[in-house]
Amino acid sequence: MIKGSLYLIPNSLGVSSISNIAEAQKNGLTCAFVDAEHAFDPLYAKNLGIDLEELINAKQEDSTNTFVEECLRDWNMPDSYLSINIHEWLMERCTTAQQRDRVYTELLEYEKRGMIIVLKFLLYLVETCDKNDIVLGVGRGSSVASYCLYLLGIHCVDSIKYELDIKEFLK
Repeated sequence: MIKGSLYLIPNSLGVSSISNIAEAQKNGLTCAFVDAEHAFDPLYAKNLGIDLEELINAKQEDSTNTFVEECLRDWNMPDSYLSINIHEWLMERCTTAQQRDRVYTELLEYEKRGMIIVLKFLLYLVETCDKNDIVLGVGRGSSVASYCLYLLGIHCVDSIKYELDIKEFLK
């Protein structure tokens, strides 16, 4: 792990994810997590070496779910990102008909799933990381099948070049 970097560990808090947090803490880094799936087991994490006192837990115990509702509404990002036309932003980065067709196809899938706001947030995340010299990983798992995520800078794998099917990501 590189000091000052942001690492996104998707959808799981398995042994390797917990080990990454424990290793980062051993190296003097501050770690945080959002337990959106309520899957975090503090005893298990402690046994793997996580200092629970130093771990920033963004989980809120607000029984009214106000915090969660607010986050889902505006994703804690500036209005300029909420109002951006992500379709246009992505299409402007396409130089071929094949790229435009792929982006169009993916956007239909993202829209069906109500995930357009996620794309806006990821744009905000990438630009914020770039401005603050925070390195994002090269990509892993099924997310590399998304050409839109490639254009946003979430990963460095050109899914068109490697003929990856978006359905591998949006199952």
